Formats: sequence, structure tokens, C-alpha cells
Amino acid sequence: MAPISSIIRHASKVFNETEADLLSPSRKQQLCWARFAICLVAWRNGHNRTALGRALNRDRTTVLHAVRNGERLERESKLYALRLNLIELALWKEQVAEAQAGVIKFTGLVAKTT
Repeated sequence: MAPISSIIRHASKVFNETEADLLSPSRKQQLCWARFAICLVAWRNGHNRTALGRALNRDRTTVLHAVRNGERLERESKLYALRLNLIELALWKEQVAEAQAGVIKFTGLVAKTT
């Protein structure tokens, strides 16, 4: 499970927004779409709505709404789907780098390789 902070960091790069803006109360469309992506990717990585809400300074029902909107945007927009893929690819690369460094993370546990 990728940490929510990593998902936020990669989404900020993909959507060309600052992490502070993503955590702000702003309702600008570009920021909302980036938050939808964060929620959808985090949800798919096993995070629950409550933890996501805390990380994004939002209510858990807002997170559910964001996941649904992210899924809709993914179906309707190839560009949005591509951005989601870029975030997921960046997370995957991060996990591969950690594994190559000798630490493998899986299901919230940490196992060291020898």
C-alpha cells in the first residue's frame, strides 16, 4: 500500500499543482480533479475513506464522492485516465526502487531481504 503522502506528491507533479494547493479548501476545477485522482488511486491502493479524509482535510463522504467522480472522469476522458496511469506508474517505480534497495513492502508489513 503506497503512503497517501506519496500519492499526493505524485499527483501534484502530474497535475502541476502544489501540495499545499491540493490540501487547501479551494474548489477550482483543476484542484478538484487532482483531488479526485488522489482519492481514486489511494482507494485502489487499499486506503479507507476516513484516512483519506484526514490526509486531505475532507470528510469521508467527500472522499466517496471524489472516488465516484474520479471513476466517471476516467471513463469519459482519455487525458484524465492517462494522468491516473502516470500517478500509478510513479508509485510503482517508487516501490520497485525500495525493493531494489533491500526493503519490500506488502500489505502494510515490511520484510527485509537478505
